[in-house]
Amino acid sequence: NGKVLFSLANMVKPGVFDPDNMEQFTTHGVVLFMTLPCASDPVMSFSIMLNSASQLADDLDALLLDGQRNPWQLSTKKEYLERIKVNG
Repeated sequence: NGKVLFSLANMVKPGVFDPDNMEQFTTHGVVLFMTLPCASDPVMSFSIMLNSASQLADDLDALLLDGQRNPWQLSTKKEYLERIKVNG
């Protein structure tokens, strides 16, 4: 019920989740994203989003990818943080 820090969408069109059928739900991936500027601290929101994505990937034995679907790297995190500082 607080501020929205980031969003989660189904990677497969139309991008939504059907809460009534979640037990049968399968997908090839999910997308976590945030919009800038945001009402909260953008670096904190990004850190929470990245930690959530990492935890999901670990829990689901999945890959964590960047916006171009390349494997997530420490250099990617630095690049995203620079973009946040410019646009946040």
